[in-house]
Amino acid sequence: MRRLSFGVVALVAMAGARPAAATEISCDLAESGFALVDGALSEWGEVSGVTLEQPLPGGASSGASDLSINVRCVYDPDGLMFAIQVRDDRIIRNPGGDPAKDDAVELAFGVNGAARRLVIFPGDGSGQKQVSRWMPGKKPAKNIEIAGGTTKSGYNLEIGLPWAEVPGWSRGVPRLPFGLTVTDGDARVDRAVQAVVTSARGRGDAELDSLNFQGGDEVYRDFLSKLKIRPADITLDKLADLDGDPGPERVIAAGKVVGSISDSFTYFTVPVASPKDVKEVRVVELTGDGRSSIIVRFIQRGNGGARELLSVWNLNGTEWQRTFAHEIGKFATPNKLTNTWTLRKHPKGKGHDLVFAVGEVVGFTQETWLETPADDLTPIILPWGEGPKLEAFRFNDFEFVGLEESPPKVAKKKKGKKG
Repeated sequence: MRRLSFGVVALVAMAGARPAAATEISCDLAESGFALVDGALSEWGEVSGVTLEQPLPGGASSGASDLSINVRCVYDPDGLMFAIQVRDDRIIRNPGGDPAKDDAVELAFGVNGAARRLVIFPGDGSGQKQVSRWMPGKKPAKNIEIAGGTTKSGYNLEIGLPWAEVPGWSRGVPRLPFGLTVTDGDARVDRAVQAVVTSARGRGDAELDSLNFQGGDEVYRDFLSKLKIRPADITLDKLADLDGDPGPERVIAAGKVVGSISDSFTYFTVPVASPKDVKEVRVVELTGDGRSSIIVRFIQRGNGGARELLSVWNLNGTEWQRTFAHEIGKFATPNKLTNTWTLRKHPKGKGHDLVFAVGEVVGFTQETWLETPADDLTPIILPWGEGPKLEAFRFNDFEFVGLEESPPKVAKKKKGKKG
């Protein structure tokens, strides 16, 4: 049995009952040797946890419910550990374990749009032994230490997962999509789950909340502090693989700043006068190799007018690099000229091309257009002259190439019959 030792007291206390709704669970950093995976939880006294109870209508806590769960989590260089206490007045188990009928604890990790679920059916203390397996599928969970036992009010579980067995984990990852669920059979004769307590909204990736690692939280707080960002300023916060190495980074956008956080952070500043001029930040896989890029749409002002740009940024090692930019708007009140832009999936693969076309034209004409084409990026497409009226670009690593595109088809008007 692997032995872990406690090294760092929890920094984020999340104790106290709360309704069964989407809930973040924090994992505290520990040093090797904290606890023996034996089902006894005496070593966990200093670790804060989350308590989830069955909600009543209107979202209130049931208080007197016969089903609740308290979960505590730590991690160290070797892996991840959970201490789980379930309050349940009766443990229902059928041979083999069935998540639709039995008491069970489920740890769901979101990976590539389909959650992997570690389901543990506790022993009932009177013949039915503990069973665990990964779902979908029926294979027993291997290389994972699980110990537990019944208590006066329910049962306990202690779980140790080596990092190699944690879906979606990589070094420095700040958080993982995660949900913890307890099901309660209550009546063997009904052969159906009677109650559920969960930290998630559902079982798909989009329905999970997160498992937050203390180290990632510390880098996140350092990022906010050094760049003077308030949590209320954040407009984008998601996980994406930006560097091509195993595991995702945390992408944060706030005002002019876009950054990535793992075991350290790096960022770039959008070249605008005001945070309000940043109109959109998106995370998109352009290259098709599993690595994501950042698309930023923003306004630059000056000389009595303004221009709108769409730019692509990629993480190159620890440095951000702007690899592409295209003008998509020119404004000189009341005149304006815009280009539309769309993402087009590759014919084969997961990447996307960027496609631009002439958009709205107000006031400007070929005769009144006095703008010099931009030389610091791809200039806006003009609706007149001999130039292209449609442009598309494909991305490969940190480079892009223009694609030959057929001009958009114009529907011909049908001639009406004379009558």
